[in-house]
Amino acid sequence: MTQEPIAQAALLPTNPVNRTAANASAGDGTETASDADATAAALIAGQPADIPSDQPAREAIRDALLAAHRAARKRRNAASDGSAAYVAAATDIGRIEVAIARLDQPDAAPAG
Repeated sequence: MTQEPIAQAALLPTNPVNRTAANASAGDGTETASDADATAAALIAGQPADIPSDQPAREAIRDALLAAHRAARKRRNAASDGSAAYVAAATDIGRIEVAIARLDQPDAAPAG
């Protein structure tokens, strides 16, 4: 049985280890764990995402990405080398690492 890569939203664990930062409110008080998870899923999928400029919100998104990375590593480590499950998990790990890099990029300097 071959395993297809899982959907980007499914990459996010249902019970992340650290929800403290994810539940912290953003500067405007509207950032929630589900907002962080949605942004993380969009980043993993390579879709355009509104990355907040405030640090607590960015930390919440980073926490969600790191939790997804841990889950993907566990799947890869549990799979047989070279199997479809191994390849799918390794691909997911790469996508997550790119998403973390996108999040860690400094904000663009204002034009002018």
